[in-house]
Amino acid sequence: MDDIKGDLENLCGSSIELFNAGDYEGVANLYKEETQFLAPDFSRITTREGVRKFWKNTFSAGYRFQKIETIEIQVGGSLAYWLFNWVMTNPDKNGETITQTGKNVLIWESIDSEWLVCLDSWNSPA
Repeated sequence: MDDIKGDLENLCGSSIELFNAGDYEGVANLYKEETQFLAPDFSRITTREGVRKFWKNTFSAGYRFQKIETIEIQVGGSLAYWLFNWVMTNPDKNGETITQTGKNVLIWESIDSEWLVCLDSWNSPA
């Protein structure tokens, strides 16, 4: 179980690197084909393609994580979750930097020995 938790910790770190690189394809490929993506003030997204479009628009707007604080990673059978707080920045329409805080939970599912996000939900502020 410790090996699986370590693998997930590495995967979580890699996902943040992809996010901050603006790699919307790489981030989208972390999600199941049929997923639940619950972003505040947006309609529910239920496909990897919808997630890809969301992240493409988000990254194009300049959103990047500045800090991630893992609260907990738990594994139980074929499901795991990552609970974390975040600090993110993005430019506003005047070119000034906006800082936002929030909390997030990602639910991962092991499918054919690959961990994929089956639910992503966050809220702001932290």
